[in-house]
Amino acid sequence: MASSMAEQKGQRQRQFRHRSRNGCRTCRARHVKCDETSGACNQCTSTGRHCEYDASRLPRSSGAIARAIWPQSVVQIAPIARPDTNTDEQRCFSIFFHQTAPRMADWFNVEVWQRIVLQISLAEPAAYHAAVALSALHEDVEMRGLCRAGQHGMHDSHHLFAFTQYGKAMVMLRRRLASNDPHVRMVALICCITFICVELLHGSYKSASVHLRRGVQLVEQRDGYWRHHPRQDSHPTAQLRYGSATEAALVQAFMVLDVQIAQYEQPDPLTLEQPTDQDTSLTSYKSPGSNAFESLLEARQRINIIMSKVSHFRGSCEALFHDNTSEQAVMQRVKAQQAIMLAQLSEFAASFEDLVARRDPGSLSEEESRNIALLRLQHLSLVNLVDKNLEALKVSPDHDLSK
Repeated sequence: MASSMAEQKGQRQRQFRHRSRNGCRTCRARHVKCDETSGACNQCTSTGRHCEYDASRLPRSSGAIARAIWPQSVVQIAPIARPDTNTDEQRCFSIFFHQTAPRMADWFNVEVWQRIVLQISLAEPAAYHAAVALSALHEDVEMRGLCRAGQHGMHDSHHLFAFTQYGKAMVMLRRRLASNDPHVRMVALICCITFICVELLHGSYKSASVHLRRGVQLVEQRDGYWRHHPRQDSHPTAQLRYGSATEAALVQAFMVLDVQIAQYEQPDPLTLEQPTDQDTSLTSYKSPGSNAFESLLEARQRINIIMSKVSHFRGSCEALFHDNTSEQAVMQRVKAQQAIMLAQLSEFAASFEDLVARRDPGSLSEEESRNIALLRLQHLSLVNLVDKNLEALKVSPDHDLSK
């Protein structure tokens, strides 16, 4: 008797099905299946109910847009699903995985974008929604091009969707920060880097600068972050001892983002170098002596540090002209800063060419050869920027020192 009752009870159990999160709010509240008709679903209109979809959804034409701007191989890939996500979020994360992250890797750092960010985004809801926001803006850029701050209003479906996801990421990150999880700091760093890229694509350079400073504060708050080693042991970038190789890669990403932001804003230069007994500002740089590079990665790390300083050189020079200082004193300080920058670049060139000379040309991969050419081009561009900056300041109508 008991066994037959158990069998009947087992037969009455409903089969588990995943709930769709794409229907209208009215159908979800009524626990009925929505046919998801655009504008107003048939379930609501046939019963005289008000049909209300989530405001931050991408248009139904998103699939056609994707087929027009993305490679067919990407469009045909199944969306990457996470629990409690809708099809728009899943589709945008697939775009992030297959398009946005690889393109960011070309711009910044392969290690950061194709390993660290992807791994954290797949595991952490806050980083996931930040990645979704970035890919939605990326798709909009592919359709319309880059925009300036305020050029696209929140009525634009991609921007509305992106910043709703951005808000979700912010809320989830705040919840994670309240936990005692030792890994939360890494999640915050990944979100910070993604937030900066979102703001850059949106044209909000001041907001990007704020996120950059917060990210740097997170890096510097680590207990025992810096480890001092004798200067003669190796070059400055090798003397940096971050909490992990992952964190070192993230610091380099912040350096590159700082350069991008400095094209539009002039915050103080980053100071993510090993502290010395002297001031680490631009005007107190001292040659560290031996600077031999052991790899192209080390050379790239060093040029990123120099590039960050050079990007702020013009801004620091401009600031000097607004001080109540004599023109002679201003020019003396500007020339001193210029000499420091040129000395750093000269030292980099010598160390870099020594590294290249020690490599067998026949053993270089195509990627390594491309990186060598890129580093040489970056060096020449930086030398030109620093060398010509003083001449540009001399002829500026705002402060003509020849008067």
